[in-house]
Amino acid sequence: MKKIVSLIMAIIMLLSLGNGVFADQIVLNAYSEEYDDIELLKEVILNMNEYEKTLFIEMIQSSIEEQEFYRDNIDRNYIINYNLNDKNSYHDINNSSIPSNNLKMQAQSVSIALKEFNVGIEALELSRTATMLFKSVAASLAAAIADGPLPAGDILLLITGTITVAYLAANWDEIGPKWSRIERLFTRTFSTASRSIRQALSDLKAKVLDKVSEKSDDRKSEGEISDSTEKEVKRKLGSEALRKFKKAVKKGLVGSTNESGIKKLKGKGIQIGRTYYQYELKILGKYGDFRLLGNKDPHGKIIFTILTDHRYKKM
Repeated sequence: MKKIVSLIMAIIMLLSLGNGVFADQIVLNAYSEEYDDIELLKEVILNMNEYEKTLFIEMIQSSIEEQEFYRDNIDRNYIINYNLNDKNSYHDINNSSIPSNNLKMQAQSVSIALKEFNVGIEALELSRTATMLFKSVAASLAAAIADGPLPAGDILLLITGTITVAYLAANWDEIGPKWSRIERLFTRTFSTASRSIRQALSDLKAKVLDKVSEKSDDRKSEGEISDSTEKEVKRKLGSEALRKFKKAVKKGLVGSTNESGIKKLKGKGIQIGRTYYQYELKILGKYGDFRLLGNKDPHGKIIFTILTDHRYKKM
């Protein structure tokens, strides 16, 4: 039985927020605006098995900057190898991290493939985090494929579980223009599984584009406080609070933290009575403990109709 147990945790933690069959089964959000890119990378690496991590470390040893990034953000006990021409070989069959059923020729093939991948991914000049995330995917794929034929379904789970839909969507301005080159790099590096990898990457791209479109629609959304809710805010909190809410609603959609404005809530949103509210209007400073909740009307405008405290208890 194929040993991909370490990938399961990464999949559970990092599975895409798209419309996949597993999405509704995941309690934790894989990635959101509140989920730091470096934390995502750290989760991926910590859930690697010993062989995968060995391959990944050997890949980043081609760069002093990546080693320093790894030491500063992932493992403070990591010792940087400043002599780039003197690296331990991950295709050394005496290395205890290599599974016993890997033959020397297989391990050497992994070494050659990942060296070529390294050159290709670094040539794309992506951000440090994106480069290292793609290297982590390559290391996990290499380890799994070297252990024997990998079913197409496992490849799809591996790729979508590590580089999440939400992460790619959030960084699509950088990654999107280079996606075809990234796809060619993966299929060329892992030619024995190229068809399955191409299909997995195609499925992943489709989900990413759906997410990008969804975010674009959200950014265009206008907000409005209903007349009855304006009256309620003024009656219960005062004119100053109402002015702050009306100013915040004009800002439109904002990030998850430290900003006044409209915020899209996670999952189905907040349930009050029989209704789920997908958007909240928040303000900072005085009256920051209060929220307005709302949903889109048929024309796409977000109408705020409910006043709550910060625990989403109706006032």
